[in-house]
Amino acid sequence: MDDRLENKYSLLDNDFKDVWCSNDFSLPFSEYYSDDLYKNLTPCNKCRFLKDICYPCHLLIDKETESEMTLCKFMYDEIKRREHEIE
Repeated sequence: MDDRLENKYSLLDNDFKDVWCSNDFSLPFSEYYSDDLYKNLTPCNKCRFLKDICYPCHLLIDKETESEMTLCKFMYDEIKRREHEIE
């Protein structure tokens, strides 16, 4: 094996940021967190916290089928209820 390839991901030989920001890592994550994957996921598709402080796991969800994150729905409803009480 080529030594350059062998050391490509080595944190002993490379700065963490250089390894982490490489296309080999950024491309899969950009696809994993794409808007397309959340469009049918409620309430995530309406939530202001999505991809800000919240990154729900959708590995078991078919992106073409409407799905609901139960705990997220509970929290979303609670946030809305509390916001309404303040008004």
